[in-house]
Amino acid sequence: MAVSINHPSSAIALTAERACDGYCCCAIAIHVAPDRDGGYTLPAVIFELDGSTCEEGAAILSLGVTTGLAYEIWHDLGAELRRRAGHLLNH
Repeated sequence: MAVSINHPSSAIALTAERACDGYCCCAIAIHVAPDRDGGYTLPAVIFELDGSTCEEGAAILSLGVTTGLAYEIWHDLGAELRRRAGHLLNH
């Protein structure tokens, strides 16, 4: 039953949001955009809490990627952004 109501683009977007989690220590903005070829692009930005400074990154997934692989790729992107933004988070 769950498969019949699954919306693949929504599942990918939810996976990305969970994977790039800022662990409540920072603000991360993400946007999952389907590509023309059926893949997905995820631009992500991590902000200083007052919004004055940010670090940006992106990940691109090919057509047919599983949500499990998407989670791993986007988790790595979130971790990289948090690592690069360490100077923003250590207040």
